[in-house]
Amino acid sequence: MKNPDIPDNELLRLYPVGKKVTVYYDPKDPTYCLLEPGISYQSYIAFIIGVVFIIIGIVIAVVYKPVKLTQ
Repeated sequence: MKNPDIPDNELLRLYPVGKKVTVYYDPKDPTYCLLEPGISYQSYIAFIIGVVFIIIGIVIAVVYKPVKLTQ
């Protein structure tokens, strides 16, 4: 999967054909590999969205007061 933070021409400059590079891969599944390890901005976005959902859940749990039904 291409890193959306790096334009194509920059990738070609960093990794020209024939250049020796270090490739990081999962020994259990070598099809999962990458050239630049680390956390991308997508990881931060997923984390922030998760935190927002947790906060919303806590707020709803604290603020919500059940209505008593009379019979």
